[in-house]
Amino acid sequence: AEHGIGDWLDRPWIDTVTDESKAKVAEMLDAAFKRQVSRWRQVNHPADDGADIPVRYFALAAGDDGRVIVIGRDLQ
Repeated sequence: AEHGIGDWLDRPWIDTVTDESKAKVAEMLDAAFKRQVSRWRQVNHPADDGADIPVRYFALAAGDDGRVIVIGRDLQ
């Protein structure tokens, strides 16, 4: 729950990132839904203290029902 990360639970992923990162999240999800090859992208999350938390993500389709698996690596 450090930095407010616990508040991300049950929220859409795009609602947990900075305004500058929303387009990247939308592009990664769109590519996963279309079953296109994805690439790693750095996305920033706002922390409670006003800093950004950089995370490198990869998204891929997880079946035929529209689910997506997102794998992230904290870059701090």
